[in-house]
This record gives sequence, structure tokens and C-alpha cells, in this order.
Amino acid sequence: MSRPEFSIVRLDCIADARRWNIHPFLGVEFPVSLSQSIGKTGILHPPLLLELADGGFEIIDGRKRLQAARKILALNECPCLVVPLATPPQDVLSFLLASQGCCAPLSPMETAYFLKICGDYLTSEEIAQLFLFSLTGRNSISLLARYNRLLTLEYSLQNHVHHRFISEVLAFELLRLKADDRIQLADLFSDFQMGGGKQRRFFSLARDIAMRRETSITAILALPPLQEILQHRQMNAPQKVQNLLAILQQMATPSVYGDDQSFKVRVSALALPPSCTVVHSQAFETDEVCLSIKFENFKQLRMASAALLEMLKNVGVSDK
Repeated sequence: MSRPEFSIVRLDCIADARRWNIHPFLGVEFPVSLSQSIGKTGILHPPLLLELADGGFEIIDGRKRLQAARKILALNECPCLVVPLATPPQDVLSFLLASQGCCAPLSPMETAYFLKICGDYLTSEEIAQLFLFSLTGRNSISLLARYNRLLTLEYSLQNHVHHRFISEVLAFELLRLKADDRIQLADLFSDFQMGGGKQRRFFSLARDIAMRRETSITAILALPPLQEILQHRQMNAPQKVQNLLAILQQMATPSVYGDDQSFKVRVSALALPPSCTVVHSQAFETDEVCLSIKFENFKQLRMASAALLEMLKNVGVSDK
């Protein structure tokens, strides 16, 4: 394997080829953090280039860094690592993986695009042997089709998966939906900055309701009760998420919601002091209820224990 060599390369000799690009979903926007870092310290990680037969070069890795060299540092040339001409594709891919993975493991989207590029030059068996285990911890060829499915996501969703805002597991669930539904859900997740747990709960409720009503998630989210919350001007984002989930839960389990409201009315009628809490069984699966009494300290509990035991005995809860 011929190693890349350090060289100063004129920027006008570098072609912005896309065949090695594992970030097509990022677009032309320049990250503020990278801009600040390069403006302060320069380019510490040289871009990786492939030498071409015509004397030029094409980008393997470091597209944003080269963009910064032009626009931020105003350079005409840049220090780069150059992969020699006629290097075998599998070696170029190894250099790309090493360059991209030197700071952090590849994201699910980076992995998907890397494997796609591998498929242009290698057989499935060769990909599994050379790269799959280091990328995923497994060398099963079936993973190739799995990651290829991520490439069918819209670029906006690919961006979320790349930055791990949407998990890889949830991404595959979103792929089961129609494009309009998954885009709207992803937009809601982003607008309200929902964490992974709330994303999964919101997705499950919305999907189940839509399936039960034989309609789309987009249609469910357009219903007046949900739109009223989405358009509310006084609620902040966490409050909106909490209320949206509450309404979706009510829509998903209307009987449980009705029972819960009735239970609250009956508990309220007991006029118990604030130190007492009454809860029902999970989803009203049984008739059992639990009464909790909060005491200021153990002494207070001990003083009340005799009366409590007598009362429990009288109502048949205790045989002591």
C-alpha cells in the first residue's frame, strides 16, 4: 500500500469530485464551529487528495477544510496529504476511512455512504472482509442492504441521523412511513428539540392512532386540538410537547383517559388533605388503589400508627 505523501497543493488544481464524498446531505453551509477553529488555529488536519493523471487532484476527504482555506484563510495553496496516482480503490477507501474516523467513529449516515462507495469498486464479500467489522462490529453482508436503506431518507432527515439527533433505530422506523409523515415528524422533533425518549413516544402514539383511524400522521397532526397547541403563543416548547403527548395519549387510549378523569373526580370528592395521595392500578387493570400518606418525620408516623392500624382493621384491610 502506497502511503499518502505530504505536499503543498495549489487550490485551483483541486477538483471538487463527488465520488468519494460521504457527506452529500450537508450541503454548502459552513459550520460556525469549524470556521472559528480554523480562523484561530489554521488547518491542523490536512485534507486528503487523490493525484490524477492530468496532474490535478480530487478531494477524498476534507472538503470543508479546503473551503475554509479559500474563504477564511484566503489561501491560494494548502498543505495536503496526497494519495499517489493509480492507488487501488480499496486502498483509497482505507485512507478515507482512516482520515474521517481519526477524530470520531463514523456516523450512521457516513457509514451508509461509505459502504455505497465501496460497492462501486468491491464485491459484497470484499466489503464485508475489509470494512464491515471495523465499522459496525459485525461482518454480515446483510448489513449492506440495511445501511443502503438509510440513503433513501430525505437529506434533512439524513442530517438529523448524521448528527445523532434522530437515532439510527428510529430512522428505520420512520422509513416505514410515507415521506410526508416522516418529514413532518422530523420537523416537529427538531422544532421542539425533543430528546430521544419523547421522539419515540410521540412517534409510537402518532403512528398507532393513524393506523387505527386508517389515515396519515399528517392528517392527525392537523386536527384542531393538536393545532391549537402547535399555534399557541404563550406555551414554551416543553409545555407544547407535554400537552401534545397528553392529547395523543388520550386519542390512543380514550377509555383509559375517561376512566382516569372519573377517578380524579372521585378522589377529589374524598376531600383528603394534601399529605395524602391516591393512585390507581396500571391502566385500571385491577380495582386496587393505593393510598400514600406523607408524614413530616418518623415520630409523627409512630404517633399515628395505632389509630391507623385500628382503622385498617375496622375496614378489613388488616387482620392485626
